Amino acid sequence: MSCGNHCYEIGGPWISENPDCPIHGTEARLAEKAREAEALAQEDKIRVLERQLNIVTDMVLKQNDRIAALEQTLRKLKQTL
Repeated sequence: MSCGNHCYEIGGPWISENPDCPIHGTEARLAEKAREAEALAQEDKIRVLERQLNIVTDMVLKQNDRIAALEQTLRKLKQTL
């Protein structure tokens, strides 16, 4: 496997990666880990926002039910007048 930057060096019984390789090196690995951590953080934020949205949606639905009940009560009162 070669990335075109000759990042793999064969020495003795081992094959090692050049830490300065822009594709496989230390900085590239750190950048990838940072991207993965950011993606996980974004997924966590999405889950929190979805929970908040569900709470607000439930509140709206309950208010709609209360409004419907009040409208029904108002109609009954108008019929008795």
